[in-house]
Amino acid sequence: MIEILEKYTEDKNSTEKMNILLHSYAGKIESTKRLLKLNANIYFSFSLMASKKPENFDGIPLDNLVLETDSPYQLCEPLLANYFPEYKPIEGVILNVNLEN
Repeated sequence: MIEILEKYTEDKNSTEKMNILLHSYAGKIESTKRLLKLNANIYFSFSLMASKKPENFDGIPLDNLVLETDSPYQLCEPLLANYFPEYKPIEGVILNVNLEN
């Protein structure tokens, strides 16, 4: 993923920066550092599980953090049933994404 983002943000002379939101980010610190070097406005949101480890936030400026609004529903499935008895897993979700354009 980082290589794709680097390709599309490599023009350091561009006056317009791409806006990138990494929803439910769970990358390693090394990946985070690479992403912050992109010529882009990059924002990170974390799931509840990732937020339990403060080191996940190391090096990310506060201006680049976004509140995760669906965080309670991102618990791992065994925990979801404990907190949300109405929870039913979604089966067979497939995203069709064209990375060529």
